[in-house]
This record gives sequence, structure tokens and C-alpha cells, in this order.
Amino acid sequence: MKILAFAPHSYLWPHAFPEAQVLHSLRAQGAEILYVGCGEALNSWCIPMESTGADESLEEAKKKEICIQCVENNKKINNIFHFSHTTIAEILQREDFESIEEIMNSLSARNVMDFQLDGLSFGRYSLYNHFLQHKKIEFVIDEDSWDAVRLHLITCLRSYFAGKRLIESYKPDVVFFYSSGYSVNLVVRLYAEAKQIPCYSVFAGSNWSNRLKTIHIAKKNSFTHFYERDELWKKKFRFLPATKESLNNVKSFLHFILKGQSSFLYGGKPSRKTAKEIRDLFQIPETAKITLLATSSYDELKSAQLVDELPLEKSAIFANQIEWIKETVEFYKEKTDCFLIIRIHPRELPNQRDQVLSKHYIELKRIFDNLPKNVKVNLPSDHLSFYDLLEHIDFGLISWSSAGRDMAVWGIPFISYLDDYSFYPRSDLGSVAKSKAEYFVQIDKLISDDGWSFDRIIKTFRWLGFEMYDTVFDMSDIIDDRLVLLESFFWRNLRRVLRRLKLDHFLKPQLRVAKQGKLMFERVVSGRPTEEILEVDRMRLSPEKELDEVKEILNSICEVQFGENWKENLSSKLRNNIFGYIK
Repeated sequence: MKILAFAPHSYLWPHAFPEAQVLHSLRAQGAEILYVGCGEALNSWCIPMESTGADESLEEAKKKEICIQCVENNKKINNIFHFSHTTIAEILQREDFESIEEIMNSLSARNVMDFQLDGLSFGRYSLYNHFLQHKKIEFVIDEDSWDAVRLHLITCLRSYFAGKRLIESYKPDVVFFYSSGYSVNLVVRLYAEAKQIPCYSVFAGSNWSNRLKTIHIAKKNSFTHFYERDELWKKKFRFLPATKESLNNVKSFLHFILKGQSSFLYGGKPSRKTAKEIRDLFQIPETAKITLLATSSYDELKSAQLVDELPLEKSAIFANQIEWIKETVEFYKEKTDCFLIIRIHPRELPNQRDQVLSKHYIELKRIFDNLPKNVKVNLPSDHLSFYDLLEHIDFGLISWSSAGRDMAVWGIPFISYLDDYSFYPRSDLGSVAKSKAEYFVQIDKLISDDGWSFDRIIKTFRWLGFEMYDTVFDMSDIIDDRLVLLESFFWRNLRRVLRRLKLDHFLKPQLRVAKQGKLMFERVVSGRPTEEILEVDRMRLSPEKELDEVKEILNSICEVQFGENWKENLSSKLRNNIFGYIK
């Protein structure tokens, strides 16, 4: 099997090194690898440049620094793994640059969105990262953006022309990418798929406590992968108890997010504010029932729709989040014994990862100018984490965000207004309204009756175990959080001795193959779902043992969130509900 590994982003070592480890493990099973770096061909604008937090106005000297480091990392990969390798810069020919120049001379802000190349909507497909970075939600390009857009087009055209040449000459059986949704990868992937060549997108697992030690090997792209995962859950895995290992992953994940240990997570760091402090902050009456409406950011969704990676909404009962919030606020206006907190997704505002204010938030602000007394907005400037609020709410309202899943961890019910973009089983863990009338009836029901459920906690833990463990390959035996090459005890000590003698340059790296390398190979050769391949060796718990494990984990996360002596201070309904089941 011949694998073309299209890997132009060596600067991003947390991407490049694990991907190379996967490729090495596949090579050990008989695969032939051609590893393709950049060679500074994408120097107009690239993902590594974007990863620094800069925009397209980044000065050339800074770009050059990134390119130099990228080239060095690429050399490091080649020195460690010794793949057959080339670069985009080496593949591109003079006529390619001439064609690219001719194309660029024909394009402008007015026609770029309609630009077609080889039957592909190339103009749109080149702009995924531009739209995502600038939080654009309308599929138009204005004149002010044209200089920035040109850089993306040049990069994608170079990537595409090189990708075509590589595919035609190397004739791979499979093409590999790290995150095939990036525009420079996407255009090559679409060309390969048009030639009926299977493509795989690798990316880190979703357990933030060990994500670099696990890897998804997804057919086509992450969205297709997640939809297939959802179908497998519905048909089979929802009925299976978790494993001890998967629940260990759930525990480490929940501890990690509750402590707010990463800038990549938007839940926020815990404030440790008391119930009284939170009620005082929002001026919530002591007896009022509290609903949390958690918004989603449009940038990721709209960027994926722009490049046809996600469809337009089909099942939404509201036209958009603006209408959803307006009508929900109007409904709560009459519910004087209830209180609605609207939590704005941190991506809508400048945050720890970028400094861009979304246009959608500007539209949202118009709604917030005249809210009733029992509706308040929660902004990042309040310095409240999402998890600070969960202890005090009765239920939640969501669109498509993971907030519903995070509520369900604690047994808290939620209602979603659409079934699209279901990257976790919303209808299993909460409810999905099929009409506006049903949506408001469900709200009334949750206001009247306590919808808290321990069964929801068990389902959610089972799902998280499936998501965090059952759907990813384990690479912990060959990679660690330092992202360095792991060698055996013997080779580590031999290298240490030779280093003291200044002879370590004679000793080549001793590459190890992932224990699950054969299973990775089966995934790529057969196309069978990762979950089914890994299930053969799983040891499922009995339902009784699963329940015991869930109770133990639930107690541990209560200790993290509420304090080690939380059982001595059952000051909230949530604490009482949980204590009633695990005491």
C-alpha cells in the first residue's frame, strides 16, 4: 500500500510528530510512505503563521522566522523517520507558477467566491481558514479583505498544483493529512477523492488530559468521522456498558476541564463564587428557578458550510440564534418566578486565543439593550466559569454546542432547538424539540418538574468513554506529553553513555512501533470503523460494576468542583441530588 502523506505544517510539532509516528507504525506493517513537506512554498500565508495568533498583515521577517523553524522541524522528521520525502517547493514547476499568476490576475473580491477550477469551487474552498480566523458569517468578500484573501488563494493554488503532480506521478493508494479541513489540505483531498483515492485525516483525541497520546484516523474529514461515530453509538455502543479504561479517561478529562487547565477550552477557570454571590451578581430572587441559555459561535459552523464540509441547517425550528433568543426572552418575560441567564460563547468576543469580535455578537447586543428584569447576560468579563453556573441552574437551553453534554455530566436536563450538527447524542442526553410549540411545552415541563436524572449521568459517562477512548488509537507507548521520541530503557541508557563520550551522533534513533499499529493498518486498509476494530479486545464492565465506577468518578469530580468536604455542605439542590445516589 502506497501512502502519500501531505504534511506541509512541520512547524506545528504537536501535529507533525504524532502524524509521523502513525505513518511509521503503518510502514512497519508494510506500507510505503512518501512524506511531503512544504519547503517554504506556502510562504505567502499558512496555518503555522495563523497559529501564532497573527493575521495576514504579519510582517515578512516574522513569516520567514516561522518558515525557517518549519523547515528545521521537517528535517528533524526526516532524520528520525527516514521516510522517502519531498516538498511542495521541489514539486512545483515553472508552468505551475505561470498558471497561478494568470489565475490570480483574473480574480478580484467581486468574483473570487464564484471561481471554479477543475470543477471545484476553488474560491470558496480556499477561504475556510480566512473565514474562521476573522469570524465571518456571510459568504461575501469585501474590498478591504482582498489583500488578505489573495494570500490564501496563492497558498492553496500552490498546494493544489503540487498535489495534482504528486498524485499523478506517485499514484498513491491512500492520501494522509493532518486535519484535512485546512484549505491547503482540502483542495488536495478533493482532487484525490475525484480520482477515487481514499483519504484519511488524522488529528488528536478529544480528552484534553492526554490528547497528544491518542489519535483519530478519520475517513475523509472530522465531520464525516463524527457523524459515523454518532451512528455507531445509536446502533450499538449506547447499549454496551463502559470499560474500566474508558471510565478512567472520563475521570481524567473531567478533572482537567473543571480545573480550567487549558486556554483551548472555553468553559473558563473556576471562580469559587458562592450561590449568594452569583445570585447577587445577576440580581436573581432567592426562590426563582434558573435556566441557562448557552449560545454557540457561528464562525466554525459557517466556515465549514462555506467549503461544503457541513450542510445548511435543516431541522432548526428557529431561523437562527437571534430569533431563538428573542422568542425565548419573550417567553420568559411572562415567567416572573423564573430567571434566564444568557451565556455568550467566549469565541464571540476577543478571548485567550484571538482578539476578533464577531459580527454575530454585534447583532446580539441589539437584543440585550432592553431585556426584562428576569433575564441577564453572562459575559466572559463576569469571570464566571460555565461550571460555576451549573450548580445553580435547573435546566439548560442550547443550539448545537457541547454545553448540553457538559450539563448532562451532572444530570442536568437540557433542550436543543435543532438536531443538526450532532457531534454527541443530544436526544439521548437531553431532548431535541421538533417544533416551537414543543420547545416551549418542554420548557414549561422542566419549570414545573425537576428533570434531574442519575440515569442521564450514567448515559453521559458511557458516551464520554466512547468518545474519549473507544474511537481513538492509543499511542501512549510511543509518545508522551513532551512530544519526544520514546525509546526503550536499554537504548536510553546507551545513548546517555555515548553522550558523555560525545559519541551519541553515531547512534541512530531507535524507532518504536505503536502497539496498536496493526489495528491502525487494518483501519486504513479495510476502512472499517475504529470503534469496531478496537472493540474486539475490549473488556466491558457489568452494569453493576459500571454503576460503582460512575459513582466513584462522580464523587471525585464533586471534590474538585465543590471541595473535598462537599458532603458536609449540601447547600444546593444539585449536591443533594448527587449525594442521594452515591452516599
